[in-house]
Amino acid sequence: MSLRSGIRSGIRSWRKSMKTIEQVGVQVRRQVWDQVLEEVEDQVEDQVWNQVGDQVGDQVRDQVKVQVRWQVAVNAAEEMRKIS
Repeated sequence: MSLRSGIRSGIRSWRKSMKTIEQVGVQVRRQVWDQVLEEVEDQVEDQVWNQVGDQVGDQVRDQVKVQVRWQVAVNAAEEMRKIS
């Protein structure tokens, strides 16, 4: 093997290695990106559900309070009618 063909062979081998490294790098970046996106999606979903849950909980609690107050007022009015 001549020096020139040895150098060419070495360069081809180096280029193949670089392509392989680049492909692995792309795969790793994709996997990391997918993981990051999944974690962000999970966090956002949790935050949204917590906020919605809090808002719905507050609304339900307020509605129950109003219904209880209304029922107490109705019961008191009925008792007042019975007394009079």
